[in-house]
Amino acid sequence: MPPPGVRPDAPPRDDERLLQDLLGLPALLLDRDLGAMLERVTELSARHVSVDGPLEVGAWLVQDGHLRTAAWRGERAVRADQVQLAHDQGPCLAAVASRRVQHIDDLAADRRWPAFAADAGALGVGAVLSVPMVARGRALGALNLYADRPGAFGEAARRRARIIADFGAVALGNAQAYADVSTAAAMLQRRLLPAGPPAVPGFDLGVHYEAAAEGWRAGGDWWDAVPCGPGRVAVTVGDVAGHGLEAAALMGQVRIALRAYLAEGHEPAAALDLLHSLFGDLEPEALATAAVVALEAAEGGGVRARWATAGHPPPLLVPPRGPACFPEGAAGVPIGAPATSPCPQQDAELAPATTVVLYTDGLVERRGFALDHGLARLAAAADPIHPPARLCATLRDRLLGAGPHEDDVALLAVRAGPVVTG
Repeated sequence: MPPPGVRPDAPPRDDERLLQDLLGLPALLLDRDLGAMLERVTELSARHVSVDGPLEVGAWLVQDGHLRTAAWRGERAVRADQVQLAHDQGPCLAAVASRRVQHIDDLAADRRWPAFAADAGALGVGAVLSVPMVARGRALGALNLYADRPGAFGEAARRRARIIADFGAVALGNAQAYADVSTAAAMLQRRLLPAGPPAVPGFDLGVHYEAAAEGWRAGGDWWDAVPCGPGRVAVTVGDVAGHGLEAAALMGQVRIALRAYLAEGHEPAAALDLLHSLFGDLEPEALATAAVVALEAAEGGGVRARWATAGHPPPLLVPPRGPACFPEGAAGVPIGAPATSPCPQQDAELAPATTVVLYTDGLVERRGFALDHGLARLAAAADPIHPPARLCATLRDRLLGAGPHEDDVALLAVRAGPVVTG
């Protein structure tokens, strides 16, 4: 029951309404969109900062040492911001430099920034309130409010502007932290992957690696090619579950360990079994998937292939003639999951000039579609005429298109024997 004398549908007090609106601001971090975030800051300021007369609002963003108006309510706010930047003086610049609120109660009477006061006054500005958005000791932006009338910003207006700016600063600081982690993860991941496919006599290799459009999602995918003696090569792709620095670091350990097992001469299934045992020591709570194919040139131009997978989609076989296909056979459990039996392995003799394609799920999985749909698209897009490097580029373009994609993509193609055309 509501208190006596209060209607059940009575609106919340102004401060409560402001708090409710501010609590929704951090949700914009999910999109990592600074423009949308600051647009919301200006909207809340226009809604909740009450002044006597018209009010226009701009939100400054500090990026790479430069200031710009990233969002605004009213064209005069943008022009007043530009005046400050043109004269290199004004309350907003001072607020960012000092990390303190700057208030001009009567612009015509203020003597601190005469060039700004003259030009802003010509725009019809009578009072200015600039509140820095400070996080972790740095001014990341500023909330700039312009009113027509002197004395427009009373104590309540100044208090609310500070509250809104403080919430905006927290959101900007968190977004910047996400960006820093994203950059570090992407850089670490690039350093932990091979620079390019090795030259292996008798084999033609092509690879394509592409990080997710949002850098913070980078981290877990890898590819590798391991020369194992004359006429032999082992290729792998895999994906450590998760994103960011932790996934990138674990990916590097897993890739190197698997590479070492294959270089020692272990069969694909045995190498994955050894990786299962090691993985529990590296990160007991983590999971990864992997596919390994060992190829050995056979007499007459054919190729002996042996492969095993651990929770990973199967390799794609692209013969010189006829449709591409996925070989049937049991798959092992993901690395890190409880295993009750050794990883199974399949063997086959491939026709000369058959291309083997390995890939991570970022190439074939899409929201709202079953995995079989993506695998069918992959098989249909595989043209046997293309050499491996061009085949990788073609598959990437046909399956991912020109738009951004949500996950990393690792793609490797390998062919033994002469290229067959026609």
